[in-house]
Amino acid sequence: MIWIASFPRSGNTFVRNILHEVYGLESSEYHREEDYHLDADYVSFPFVKTHLLPSQLDPSDPDIKAVYIVRDGRDTMVSIAHQRSDIVAPGTDYQENLKAAIFAEKDSFF
Repeated sequence: MIWIASFPRSGNTFVRNILHEVYGLESSEYHREEDYHLDADYVSFPFVKTHLLPSQLDPSDPDIKAVYIVRDGRDTMVSIAHQRSDIVAPGTDYQENLKAAIFAEKDSFF
């Protein structure tokens, strides 16, 4: 198993789509929130998507490899604001969504 780790809206799903469409490789996701569906056998997939910090990952096997996707943080914040305005909460104010993305609740996205 290889973790595909990134900050949200950084291209994780895009990379997983490339792996699937070009190479036929399946992937799963790992979340800690209860409202997300979690594949019981996620460790059997060759790639597993996550937005968690390394210390939050389970299993915490140090031999598991990881690919870290990095995107310019400014672009990520703009993408989060657009996603909220266009998909999550249509009609909400883009500028307010951008402020909310930048000034995260509890001073941290995590």
